[in-house]
Amino acid sequence: MIVLAAKVLLGTALYVAVLWEARRNPRAAGMMLTFPTLNGISMLMTAPADLGPIVSSMLLMPIVNGLFCAIYLAAFERVVRAGVAPATGSGLVLTLIAVLWFAVAWLITGHLWGVPADDQIAYLLAAAIGGGMLTWALPAPRPGAPVAAPIERSDHLVSRNWRRIALFALALSCVLVADKVGHSPALLGVLAAMPLVAFFGLHTIAADRERSPAARRTDLAAMGNGVWLGPAVAIAFIIGFWRWLAVVASHVDGARYLALGVLSLLAGWGLCLVAIWGCERLLRRMPTRAA
Repeated sequence: MIVLAAKVLLGTALYVAVLWEARRNPRAAGMMLTFPTLNGISMLMTAPADLGPIVSSMLLMPIVNGLFCAIYLAAFERVVRAGVAPATGSGLVLTLIAVLWFAVAWLITGHLWGVPADDQIAYLLAAAIGGGMLTWALPAPRPGAPVAAPIERSDHLVSRNWRRIALFALALSCVLVADKVGHSPALLGVLAAMPLVAFFGLHTIAADRERSPAARRTDLAAMGNGVWLGPAVAIAFIIGFWRWLAVVASHVDGARYLALGVLSLLAGWGLCLVAIWGCERLLRRMPTRAA
């Protein structure tokens, strides 16, 4: 129960962080959509000897999640331009994407698809190069106003979104309970990477009634400029953290393994944030196209 509560609290905290960052720096928020919060906790709470097949399927999910986030951003823009209310359009798009995501997850689980250990570095390089090329080839529209919005107080953000935050925590709890009763390693790897933070965050931004539809579209369009780079950061974390845990497990066990693992997890998340910050700095130099 303690582990479950910790996962829910951390996942919810990341959800709020994405909402806050989307107002301050939407491009960085786009990269945070695949941030490996639950991935890292699930890996730490799994016996090191059992991690290989779980990580194999888990590595597919950052690209799957990034792709569906990009599909959402493109579809939402077109639906709103067609005259559909932003909240309604977001709900319709997310419903369709959820169906497709579960279909892909079923295929991965049923066919035991994954990335073999020998191919993981090549897979990471392909994700980084491919994400960079897509970011360069598909620059985000230049907004009519500065991308960054005035920083919103966190307590105000929470107070006006508390219903969605509570719903997110409930949904995350249900997923984590399902994770506990999962049987195959492929299923555990897929469930650990379920993009609840990403989809809840995108819908909350799209349905924010305190901002104009144009402002919401601007934020989401800017998030699209970073969504292709996030998967490579998550993949690098999964590979690095898995291999580090194997080294730790060969030297210590029990409480010492867990304590060192927690510190390592925090350090890994910190490196992810540094990588996101560095990518965002690079994005500032990228060309943009007129809206």
